[in-house]
Amino acid sequence: MLRAEAYANQNGNDKERANRLLGNLINENEGTPIGAIGLLDRAASLYDKKVYIQAQKICRQLANSRFENVIPPALYMLSYYSIEQNRIDDAILYYNLLKEGYPDAIGLDDLVDKFTGIESKDKNRTAEEITGTFYSIQVGVFSVRENARASSKAMKKYGKKVDIEDKKISDKNYYVVYVGRFKSTDEAIGFKAILEKSENEAYQVIAR
Repeated sequence: MLRAEAYANQNGNDKERANRLLGNLINENEGTPIGAIGLLDRAASLYDKKVYIQAQKICRQLANSRFENVIPPALYMLSYYSIEQNRIDDAILYYNLLKEGYPDAIGLDDLVDKFTGIESKDKNRTAEEITGTFYSIQVGVFSVRENARASSKAMKKYGKKVDIEDKKISDKNYYVVYVGRFKSTDEAIGFKAILEKSENEAYQVIAR
């Protein structure tokens, strides 16, 4: 009831009352699924206000929650708003965590569309111009090293260099698989299209 009332006020004119009701909901249901949903609503509200640091802190907390229903939307928001802030490596990382853990999650196609828009904007710039390095195809982020190794082994058939890099998020270790080292986005995007057609998956080009 409190959540419905808070939502109604949030979409109306009484934002202060909405925030107060949402705070009450979270406090009264701390450590419960309802409280977790309240935190998710708070994060969404903070993102709308562009209070990114607080929103990201809440979403990272929820991404490690024991309540499964809040993990996919938390990962989605982390990826979506990382794109909004042009933090592309973070956005891709959270996207892959969402895809690995929740392959049927709502919003995956939306994120792919946003990534595609970013790639098209930078397609005429070389990796050296942007970062001084090179481009790779990120094909997966895994919570289990053996799964990353299996992915790496499968990708070696394409004849490109395959790397596994360790990343830590919220004190958890993840393993990122990269394929290829290209000098320009045109080369990388062309090879990405080959991979996607062959593997029937959506991948991302990133600068390293």
